[in-house]
Amino acid sequence: MIRRHVCFTAECSTPGCEPFDEYTPHFDTEEEAIEKLTCEWGWRFRGKTGLCASHAAVRECEQTGHEWSSGYTDPSTGVREEYCGRCHAASRLLATT
Repeated sequence: MIRRHVCFTAECSTPGCEPFDEYTPHFDTEEEAIEKLTCEWGWRFRGKTGLCASHAAVRECEQTGHEWSSGYTDPSTGVREEYCGRCHAASRLLATT
């Protein structure tokens, strides 16, 4: 038997974003989609606008600053590279000496 199904899928509001690699989740209702994407996938919603976990983290860092983690220190130069543990999109070099 073949049946027609109506379902809901999510798209990140960031242009060009492809938030799902191999599997796109489908939901029975819009409310279920928002609930599961928020709780289980790290998405953030404001009204009908939704951001995948990666873009939500970037947006949060833009608003509140990065969460720098201690990174690798090059013993020959004394320069330490740190990265943002939240968005993973930013890094910085620091002189330690």
